[in-house]
Amino acid sequence: MLYFINVIVNSSGTLLSRGLGLFKNILVNFYFGLADTFWGAFQIINTFRVFVGEGAINNVFIPNYKKLKESNQDYLKYFVLKSFLFVFLLSCLFVILLIVLSYPISKLILPGFSEDKILETSFHIMIMSSVVLMISVQSFLSAFQIAKFNNFFGFAYSPVIANIFTIVVIVLLNAVGIYSLSWAVLVGAFGMVLFQILLLIRRVEVYRLSLDIREIFRIDDYTKSFVMGFLSIIGISMITQMNSLVSRFFSSFYEGVVAASTNAYILMQVPIGIFSVAISVVGLNSLSDYFSKNKIEDFRKFASQSIRVLNLIIIPITIFMFVLSKDVVRVVYRDISGIILGGVGKYLDSALDLTHELFSVYSLSIYFLSISLLLVRISFSRGNTKIPILSSIINFAVNLVVNMFVFFVFKSYVGIPLAFLLANVISSLYLFIVEYDSISHKSIIFSEMFRLSLISLVLSFSIKFFYSFVDFSNYIISLILISSGGLIFLIVFALLGYILNIKIVHYVLDRVRNR
Repeated sequence: MLYFINVIVNSSGTLLSRGLGLFKNILVNFYFGLADTFWGAFQIINTFRVFVGEGAINNVFIPNYKKLKESNQDYLKYFVLKSFLFVFLLSCLFVILLIVLSYPISKLILPGFSEDKILETSFHIMIMSSVVLMISVQSFLSAFQIAKFNNFFGFAYSPVIANIFTIVVIVLLNAVGIYSLSWAVLVGAFGMVLFQILLLIRRVEVYRLSLDIREIFRIDDYTKSFVMGFLSIIGISMITQMNSLVSRFFSSFYEGVVAASTNAYILMQVPIGIFSVAISVVGLNSLSDYFSKNKIEDFRKFASQSIRVLNLIIIPITIFMFVLSKDVVRVVYRDISGIILGGVGKYLDSALDLTHELFSVYSLSIYFLSISLLLVRISFSRGNTKIPILSSIINFAVNLVVNMFVFFVFKSYVGIPLAFLLANVISSLYLFIVEYDSISHKSIIFSEMFRLSLISLVLSFSIKFFYSFVDFSNYIISLILISSGGLIFLIVFALLGYILNIKIVHYVLDRVRNR
C-alpha cells in the first residue's frame, strides 16, 4: 500500500508540475514565438543539470544509503556529508565551465545558428549556469529524504515550486526582452532549493550531530563506492544527453525546429514525468530494499508488478496521444493559450503545424522511454551500472546514425524524432533481454500488453473518427471535446479491462477501493 501512496504523491506533484511547465511553455510561445536561442541554451544547461541532478543522485545515493543502513548505521552521517560535498564541488566545476566556455559550447552544439544567434545563446547560458548547482543541491536533499524518511514529497513538489517562480518572473519581466526567460529559470531553481531547505528544517535532529572533522576528509570504501557509482552514472548521463545534443545539432539547421521540437518533446514528457518517473523512482527505493535484504523472489515479483502497472498506464496514453496527436497539440498550444491569454500570440499556425509534425513521431516514444526508465532502475537497484551504460551507448549510436542518414539523404528534420524513437525501441529491447531473469510472470506481462494495446487502438480510432465530423475552430469547444474524449477513453478503457478480466486492471482497482 505504501508503494501506491508514494506513486500517488509523485504522480500528483508531477501532474501539477507538468501542467505548470506546459503553461510556462505557452507563455514563452505567446510572448516570444519560436524562441530558438533560449531553448537551445536551456537544453545545454539541462544537459549539465542531468549530470548532477536527481537521476545520478537517486540512482547511486539511495541504494548505497540502504546498504549502509543495514551494515553500518553509525557511519551514515559521514556518508551523507561526504556525498553532498562531492556533488556540490562537482556542480561548481560545471558552473565555471559553462560560464567560461559558453560561446564555444554554443558554437559546437548549434552550428546551424547565425553568429548573432550564437552570441544570444551563449549569454543565455551564462545567466542560467548557476541552475546546475541549485538543481544538484535540491536533488541531493530530496534523495536524502527519500532514503532516510521514505518521503517523496520534496522530490515530487520541488518542480512545482520552480515552475511557479518561473511563471511569475516571465509574466512580470517579459517586456524586458528575451533574456527575462533565463532569469526566470534561475529564479525557479532558487525556489526549489529554498523549498527543500524549508522541508528539512522541520527535522532539526538531522543537524544536531557530533562530527569528527578528520573523518570527513578520510577516503573510505563507502565514499569510494558512491563516487565511482556517481561517476559511472555521469558517464551514462553524458551518453544519454548526447542524444539531446545531437537533436539540437541537427535542429539548428532548420528555422524554428529547435523551439518546435522542444515543445513537442516536452509534451511527450508529460505522461512520462507524471507516471513513468514516479513508478520507476518509487520502484528503485523498494527494489533496493529487497535486494539489500537478499529477498530475490520478492525482488522479481515487485519488478514484474511495476512493469505491469506501468503498462496499464502508459500503453493507452501512448496510443491515444499518437492517434490524436494533432488534437493534443492543438489543445495545449492553441486552445489553452487562446482561452487564458486571448490568442496564440507569436506562436502562429505554421509553428503549430511544425510542432504537430514532430510530436506525431515523438509520441510513439512514450512507452519505450518509460519502460527503459524502469528497467534501468532494476539494474541500478542490483548495483549494476554496466547494463545502463551499454544501453545508453546503444541508444546514442542508433540516434546518431539515423539522424545523420535522414539529414544527409532526405534533408528532413523529421529524422530528429524518428531517430529518437528508434533509439529508444532498440535500447529498451536490450534492457528487457538482459534483465529477463530479474522479472517474474513474463507470460502475464506479454498477454496484458497485447490486450491493453488492442483496446487502446480501437478506442482511439473510434474517437478520432468521431472528431473528423467536428469543427474545432472555437477554443473552448475544442478544449471541451478533446478533454471529454480523453475522459470517455479512460472510463471505457477501465470498463473493458475489467470485463475482459485483465488481472492488472482488477489489481489496481482493488487497491484504489481499499485505500
